[in-house]
Amino acid sequence: MKLLRSLLVATVATLIPAAALAAPARADAGGDARAEAGAHAGKAGKAGKARKAGKARKARRKAARKAARRQARLARFDADGDGKLDPAERATARAARFDRLIQRLDADGDGRLGPAEVPPRLARRLQRLDANGDGWVDRDELLAPRPRRARGGAR
Repeated sequence: MKLLRSLLVATVATLIPAAALAAPARADAGGDARAEAGAHAGKAGKAGKARKAGKARKARRKAARKAARRQARLARFDADGDGKLDPAERATARAARFDRLIQRLDADGDGRLGPAEVPPRLARRLQRLDANGDGWVDRDELLAPRPRRARGGAR
């Protein structure tokens, strides 16, 4: 089998000139022939690099915005100025976040959020926070201490 293959390759090599075995040529608008594979690969390579660079820039901007929001939140709620949010400061931040949520979503103005007042995805999250099982989450239930969830696991 190997002998037959090598004879076939040798025969084809002698019958077909080497230039014809090169990458197929095409005529561009200017009339010169260019190896299509080489020209196309160069353009695709440049586009791929530009796309990667754009994604990297976008990721850096997103990280910078996230860091700025974190610093602003830290500056707003870090009462003792130690650069960290202790549990009491975190509770204050959580309460402020809940107050903003109430202002935006509480349709009946009772100071509680129920499943009819929020989008379905948020309703599922609020259901987990509902300590007394009445279907409504108020400020006390939100501020109640709860165990920390392990990071990196399924949500």
